[in-house]
Amino acid sequence: MPLAVYSGHDLSSLDRGQLALGPTHFLSKVRVQPQQLEALVLTMLRSLRLMEEAATPELSVGNP
Repeated sequence: MPLAVYSGHDLSSLDRGQLALGPTHFLSKVRVQPQQLEALVLTMLRSLRLMEEAATPELSVGNP
């Protein structure tokens, strides 16, 4: 599960290591506008949806 960390403070390497459980994006409020965060989250959601669709086998026509 991807994670976006949007913080008002710069995070130390230790903090980043403790938060990184998978694909993690670290964003600072000082450098990143809310619109950029929104675009990143929407991209992450689209990617997850595509991965889920690819992992779900399609049902054959005529098979319940």
